[in-house]
Amino acid sequence: MHEWPQGSEQTAAVALARNFDAPIAFGHPNSLQMPSKAVQYLTLPVPRVAITSGARDDALADYLADKPGWLCSELDSPALAERLGDHISRPWSADGLAPPASERGLRWPTRSPRS
Repeated sequence: MHEWPQGSEQTAAVALARNFDAPIAFGHPNSLQMPSKAVQYLTLPVPRVAITSGARDDALADYLADKPGWLCSELDSPALAERLGDHISRPWSADGLAPPASERGLRWPTRSPRS
Protein backbone atom coordinates (compact mmCIF):
# COMPACT_ATOMS: atom_id res chain seq x y z
CA MET A 1 0.00 0.00 0.00
CA HIS A 2 1.36 3.40 -0.99
CA GLU A 3 0.81 6.41 1.28
CA TRP A 4 1.23 10.07 0.46
CA PRO A 5 4.19 11.76 2.14
CA GLN A 6 3.04 13.50 5.33
CA GLY A 7 1.93 17.05 4.63
CA SER A 8 2.17 16.90 0.83
CA GLU A 9 -1.52 17.70 0.29
CA GLN A 10 -1.37 20.64 2.65
CA THR A 11 1.80 21.94 0.99
CA ALA A 12 0.13 21.69 -2.44
CA ALA A 13 -3.05 23.40 -1.19
CA VAL A 14 -1.10 26.29 0.32
CA ALA A 15 0.94 26.76 -2.87
CA LEU A 16 -2.14 26.68 -5.10
CA ALA A 17 -4.11 29.04 -2.87
CA ARG A 18 -1.74 31.88 -3.71
CA ASN A 19 -3.15 31.85 -7.27
CA PHE A 20 -6.67 32.72 -6.12
CA ASP A 21 -8.34 35.71 -4.49
CA ALA A 22 -10.15 33.84 -1.71
CA PRO A 23 -11.54 30.41 -0.89
CA ILE A 24 -15.24 30.41 -0.05
CA ALA A 25 -16.88 28.27 2.61
CA PHE A 26 -20.64 27.99 2.26
CA GLY A 27 -22.56 27.31 5.45
CA HIS A 28 -25.04 24.46 5.69
CA PRO A 29 -28.77 25.15 5.36
CA ASN A 30 -28.97 23.67 8.87
CA SER A 31 -27.13 26.46 10.66
CA LEU A 32 -26.14 24.12 13.49
CA GLN A 33 -23.59 22.36 11.24
CA MET A 34 -20.33 23.83 10.07
CA PRO A 35 -18.46 22.88 6.88
CA SER A 36 -15.11 21.28 7.69
CA LYS A 37 -13.48 23.29 4.90
CA ALA A 38 -13.74 26.38 7.09
CA VAL A 39 -11.27 24.82 9.52
CA GLN A 40 -8.95 23.71 6.72
CA TYR A 41 -9.04 27.13 5.05
CA LEU A 42 -7.46 28.63 8.18
CA THR A 43 -4.15 27.22 6.92
CA LEU A 44 -4.26 29.08 3.59
CA PRO A 45 -2.21 32.26 3.15
CA VAL A 46 -5.03 34.20 1.45
CA PRO A 47 -8.12 36.09 2.67
CA ARG A 48 -11.09 33.80 3.25
CA VAL A 49 -14.85 34.19 2.77
CA ALA A 50 -17.73 32.48 4.56
CA ILE A 51 -21.32 32.67 3.33
CA THR A 52 -23.59 32.06 6.29
CA SER A 53 -27.29 31.55 6.89
CA GLY A 54 -27.72 34.66 9.00
CA ALA A 55 -29.38 32.66 11.77
CA ARG A 56 -28.56 33.75 15.32
CA ASP A 57 -27.11 30.31 16.06
CA ASP A 58 -25.13 29.87 12.82
CA ALA A 59 -22.25 27.53 13.67
CA LEU A 60 -20.00 28.83 10.89
CA ALA A 61 -20.40 32.49 11.86
CA ASP A 62 -19.90 31.66 15.55
CA TYR A 63 -16.72 29.67 14.86
CA LEU A 64 -15.18 32.34 12.62
CA ALA A 65 -16.09 35.35 14.77
CA ASP A 66 -12.59 35.56 16.29
CA LYS A 67 -10.57 34.13 13.40
CA PRO A 68 -8.35 36.50 11.38
CA GLY A 69 -8.55 36.79 7.61
CA TRP A 70 -12.26 35.93 7.31
CA LEU A 71 -15.17 37.86 5.87
CA CYS A 72 -18.49 36.39 7.06
CA SER A 73 -21.63 37.47 5.29
CA GLU A 74 -25.13 36.35 4.48
CA LEU A 75 -25.59 35.56 0.79
CA ASP A 76 -28.37 38.11 0.37
CA SER A 77 -26.57 40.94 2.17
CA PRO A 78 -26.83 44.13 0.08
CA ALA A 79 -23.30 45.07 1.16
CA LEU A 80 -21.71 41.73 0.21
CA ALA A 81 -20.15 42.86 -3.10
CA GLU A 82 -18.59 45.98 -1.61
CA ARG A 83 -17.38 44.16 1.51
CA LEU A 84 -15.94 41.34 -0.61
CA GLY A 85 -14.06 43.78 -2.82
CA ASP A 86 -12.63 45.56 0.20
CA HIS A 87 -11.70 42.25 1.85
CA ILE A 88 -9.74 40.73 -1.03
CA SER A 89 -8.04 43.98 -2.08
CA ARG A 90 -6.82 44.80 1.42
CA PRO A 91 -3.02 44.57 1.85
CA TRP A 92 -2.92 41.51 4.12
CA SER A 93 0.08 40.68 6.28
CA ALA A 94 1.14 37.13 7.07
CA ASP A 95 0.06 37.67 10.69
CA GLY A 96 -3.33 38.91 9.52
CA LEU A 97 -3.91 35.62 7.71
CA ALA A 98 -2.31 33.25 10.20
CA PRO A 99 -4.58 30.90 12.12
CA PRO A 100 -4.95 31.62 15.83
CA ALA A 101 -2.35 29.97 18.07
CA SER A 102 -4.96 27.48 19.29
CA GLU A 103 -5.35 26.15 15.75
CA ARG A 104 -1.85 26.34 14.29
CA GLY A 105 -1.35 22.56 14.25
CA LEU A 106 -4.16 22.06 11.74
CA ARG A 107 -3.41 19.89 8.74
CA TRP A 108 -5.27 18.96 5.62
CA PRO A 109 -6.59 15.40 5.79
CA THR A 110 -4.34 12.88 4.14
CA ARG A 111 -5.57 10.07 1.97
CA SER A 112 -3.98 7.31 0.01
CA PRO A 113 -4.32 7.24 -3.77
CA ARG A 114 -6.60 4.58 -5.19
CA SER A 115 -4.86 1.51 -6.54
